[in-house]
Amino acid sequence: MKYHNWQARHPHFSLVDNTKAKKLAASYITNGMTVLDIGSGDCDFFDFLKHQGLSCHFHTYDVEAESLAIAEKKGYIPHTTLEMKERFDVVTMFEVIEHLTMDERVQYAAILTTLIKPGGYLILSFPHIKSYLSVVNYFDNQDHKIPYVKVFGLTYLFEQFTQEKVMYFTPWVNPLKILLSLVTALSFTGIYNNVCVVLKKKL
Repeated sequence: MKYHNWQARHPHFSLVDNTKAKKLAASYITNGMTVLDIGSGDCDFFDFLKHQGLSCHFHTYDVEAESLAIAEKKGYIPHTTLEMKERFDVVTMFEVIEHLTMDERVQYAAILTTLIKPGGYLILSFPHIKSYLSVVNYFDNQDHKIPYVKVFGLTYLFEQFTQEKVMYFTPWVNPLKILLSLVTALSFTGIYNNVCVVLKKKL
């Protein structure tokens, strides 16, 4: 089964437009950095960085063998495990953490705390649970796990990090849906289906 949008190649398979999240992540990356993208899929994020003229040490990790083969073909450095010697300036996880159980999230947090250099960044995007549309469509992807990911919950998972930035994206544009979102979420951010969080590791 093809769980992931990059595999399905179907325009309606996902509510997510990661363009803004990936542009935000790119703003934290400069030439020569060592970058790891977890859940790299077809490596479109690194393709985007290269198109922006960035020259970095690009590392990928994905549980899908197809993704690792794509990374190798494109000249990136694929990894089959997160147990590695490299230390990274930036680690990205676009629409990944919601695919992990709570126990797996705790395990990832411990591993990433080790992998990221002091002063380095962890950048995550995931469904925004204050969005009614995100909640009702959460299990359209059968690989999504509970509990829902919450922005403030990352503070407990990543205790050695500080929150650098939060950006909401993929808004509803229908006025009635916007009104429903504001009423049900009791928050203006409820009009956005997704959120991107930038965490910085303490020195």
